[in-house]
Amino acid sequence: MSIFRTYSADSPTPKITNGEANIGEMNFAIVDMGQGDCTIISDPNNKVYVIDCGSIDRMPKKSMTTAQAVLRKWAAGNTIELIITHPDRDHYNKFWDLLVEADPTVNVKNIYFSRAKSDTSPLGNYSVGFFSSNLNHFGNPDLIEVTLNETKNELKIWRESTAYTVPKTETIFSTFELARGEVNEKAWSISIIAGNVKSKLRSSNELNNTASLVTLVQYDDLKLLLTGDSTSETFAFLEKSHADIIKDVDIFQIPHHGSESSRPKASFVKLVNPKTLIVSVGLMNSSFFLPKKSIIDAWLKSKNLRKESLVVDYWVLGNQDYDSRKKLNVLLKEVWKKYPVSHNKNSSFWWLDKPDDARKSGTGFYGFSNRNYFLYRITSDKDIWITGVEGSLWNETWEM
Repeated sequence: MSIFRTYSADSPTPKITNGEANIGEMNFAIVDMGQGDCTIISDPNNKVYVIDCGSIDRMPKKSMTTAQAVLRKWAAGNTIELIITHPDRDHYNKFWDLLVEADPTVNVKNIYFSRAKSDTSPLGNYSVGFFSSNLNHFGNPDLIEVTLNETKNELKIWRESTAYTVPKTETIFSTFELARGEVNEKAWSISIIAGNVKSKLRSSNELNNTASLVTLVQYDDLKLLLTGDSTSETFAFLEKSHADIIKDVDIFQIPHHGSESSRPKASFVKLVNPKTLIVSVGLMNSSFFLPKKSIIDAWLKSKNLRKESLVVDYWVLGNQDYDSRKKLNVLLKEVWKKYPVSHNKNSSFWWLDKPDDARKSGTGFYGFSNRNYFLYRITSDKDIWITGVEGSLWNETWEM
């Protein structure tokens, strides 16, 4: 389920957008991309930003057409800005579909990104989905690598005029402000506050994730913090360098789709102290088993969370009652026998067609994988949204 919100001068809390992007309002669309990310923002001057757009699994059929329509409605023929948090394909491989595969084509003024491959191949790490080799289809935007880390605050800028091979370097402040303004004496801004943070680990995944661009959107006292696949190392940098501006955010995007590589310290949860949590993750994510219960639990400790009644799915590794293939066969043949059950093509993942049957059967979980992961569904009394759960794929025909 894609999530829409509006910050406006007449409301002290975010409200559900009516689909319009009006002057003076800050509109957000967090699109359900399955295993992926895509956020569209229209600022109070109606300038549009897209932060990530990718998917590698479980993307609902209507998600891309929804994103295409929202983007064109909000952009209204004007050029937009792209922010690509890092070079994981589930964050950028659908830009071609979003910008080019619907009419009219949407042109881009600037692409902000992390992890440039080299001076002569800035987007060499972003090679999937017709992206880095087709900049002409996006309007030949400037490419801007944003570095805001422990030792350096700078931009590296590549332009079409030098065939994207000769970068210009500019020193910047500790945050990089993309836009700012004021509405009815209420200030607003959009800023990148971290990028290319260094990881002590050496795997390409950890280097990419820790380097994620972090975007802070502010509208008076309301804040939205978008984190890409930031890790605990990114959090440590944010806590040390930007504690004053990330304190008490209104909406926080839990990084990396609820992965344990993005486990927050209690001090970071206490600092950010969000009122609303959002996890971008697909329904029944049996490829990566996201989100993890431990991460959901860590963020639910925020004392500032609004009261809500929302459905949350999460995965748990291991179950002592079903710790062998024999016991799982007994589960299917006896415990779940009278309930409708489905499985994927290679029978590596089984689930109850009606998650509520997990309660009736007494198992608690409504799905399991042969890799010893178990899928649970709860109703939370806190304001936490899982994009893939409510109304996304549940009533559609799809194949595992």
